[in-house]
Amino acid sequence: MVSFSNNDAVFTMTISLSLSSPFFFFFFQLLFTVRTTSFSPVDHFAVACGNLGNIRSSDNRNWTGDIGSRIFSPIEPRNGLHSVVVNASVRKTVPYGTARLSYSEFSYSFPVTSGRKIIRFYFYPSSYDLNFLRSDSLFSVKASSLPLLMDYNASLAADKAAEETFFKEYVVTVDPGQRLNVTFMPSVSYENAYAFINGIEVFSSPTDLYYPNLDNIITGSNPVSRPSPSLPSSKSSKNAKNTRVIFIVGGVASGIVVLSLILLLIFLRFAKGSVKEGKSWWGQKTVAMSKTRKTQGTSLLSSDLCRVFSIDEIRAATNNFDDIFIIGFGGFGNVYKSYIDEGTIPVAIKRLKQGSQQGLQEFQTEIEMLSQLRHNHLVSLIGYCNEGNEMILVYEFMANGTLREHLYNSDHHSLSWIQRLEICIGAARGIHYLHTGTKHAIIHRDIKSTNILIDEKWMAKISDFGLSKVGPSGILRSNINISTVVKGSIGYLDPEYCMCQRLTEKSDVYSFGVVLLEVLCGRPPILRAVERQQQNLAEWVRRCVHEGEIGPAVDPFLRESMRPDCIEAYIEIALKCVANDGNERPAMGDVMLGLEFVLEMLRNEEEISSDD
Repeated sequence: MVSFSNNDAVFTMTISLSLSSPFFFFFFQLLFTVRTTSFSPVDHFAVACGNLGNIRSSDNRNWTGDIGSRIFSPIEPRNGLHSVVVNASVRKTVPYGTARLSYSEFSYSFPVTSGRKIIRFYFYPSSYDLNFLRSDSLFSVKASSLPLLMDYNASLAADKAAEETFFKEYVVTVDPGQRLNVTFMPSVSYENAYAFINGIEVFSSPTDLYYPNLDNIITGSNPVSRPSPSLPSSKSSKNAKNTRVIFIVGGVASGIVVLSLILLLIFLRFAKGSVKEGKSWWGQKTVAMSKTRKTQGTSLLSSDLCRVFSIDEIRAATNNFDDIFIIGFGGFGNVYKSYIDEGTIPVAIKRLKQGSQQGLQEFQTEIEMLSQLRHNHLVSLIGYCNEGNEMILVYEFMANGTLREHLYNSDHHSLSWIQRLEICIGAARGIHYLHTGTKHAIIHRDIKSTNILIDEKWMAKISDFGLSKVGPSGILRSNINISTVVKGSIGYLDPEYCMCQRLTEKSDVYSFGVVLLEVLCGRPPILRAVERQQQNLAEWVRRCVHEGEIGPAVDPFLRESMRPDCIEAYIEIALKCVANDGNERPAMGDVMLGLEFVLEMLRNEEEISSDD
């Protein structure tokens, strides 16, 4: 990390060395400061978003508020929702104390000179007033036409860095006669997404500034952008001075690395002795976890986002697994409804069949996945218990059960066509987030109507990540192709995946297409007690469409309420999803947008009918 003050250039080099294991975490940090002659940037703008007037920060720097500013008032589309300004719920220093948030895009325009500029964005992800939830901050940022951030979730970034506030930096080149326009755009892939920013700093970069990696520089000719290394706001303009600083810093860095290795060896010797004595730097809970891991022969993720329950807590919550609390069951085992935290929070407790080792890998995968994922359309994992022979998962409680329970073979009242569409759209958003909203694409591998759960507000959420696979990094997401043993549920399995054992994101698309047909027809994907041509749901619907008679396949409850153009558009989406060739299937984002269009058609037609 390199930083500076306005009076003189102060370089701060931070070298950190970390060692993590199931029992220990080691963090080592050294600082070295070198002073050089001052550098005065030609351009230097510091905007405190959501603030009024001129403000001085705790480090004695001047910031300009964007409220009523002649230069820095945000530019917003006339037909969109206007942005709002909010104060942080916890007192923070400038620029983190205020923010500008919006469900529509907004921009700032900087009157800069030509040349290389450094842009610094300041973020404090928090649940602000006016129902802007922390987890909904999903947005993109571009500088003029150059993309800097794409579908960026600031709350996930803060959690990953274990920091409340943070900033990101980029280097861009501005051509003569151009202004630097920075635009914030809420993600179109998520209904509640909003964009926000706490502060923006733009300043000129010295022409002789040393860059460790030239690929991090963004020029006017670059389809891709990357964060720059941490750079100073000012630096010496003399090459001789710069060269001298680089050699000094390099020499000191080498010495620090050697010293760090020595300290590491000392630490390892100490750690080895501590393990023998049964000690732990993490305290009693970690000692208990280490014993559990030894018993199970596996290592589980330890995270602040995932609680570790003792078996005594679970037994107390379920009255020693009393059958009266069972609300469901499956291949994993029974699911119990209960309450935690003195009866204030309802939960679903899923217990692996005792003594079974078949679900061990799925148990670990579920914890590792869901403890790191947070999205409105994914079921939240609250915690787990891995004590003795018990493997137990604790989830948020979903009051309206599974989607399948509302389609067939149950006593539940049938869902309306609009309700079914809204649930399908919510599930599609959850899957789309898995495919595109994380650092590595996640393939669920077991999408089906029983793994789409519905909460008390009829919001759909994807559950059961035991079979999920994480795609490798450094490749185009659309080309993800994983060789793996075939797993999933009969009737939902991608035929291409079954034949070639090559798993792709389009495998989830196929499974979701089957769910769409279930929703339309109100029957399982496979039925044995019917005519042979009707046994496979996807093949039957395809045949009905080919013969021009879809009516017999549609759920009788829906036939009167569905309009021809809506059902035609819906079926087209579903059948594209279940195409035998994966290359012919749409991406999940296109499926989601298509369903949203069908819902809009239906609502418009209902409005017209009501007016008549």
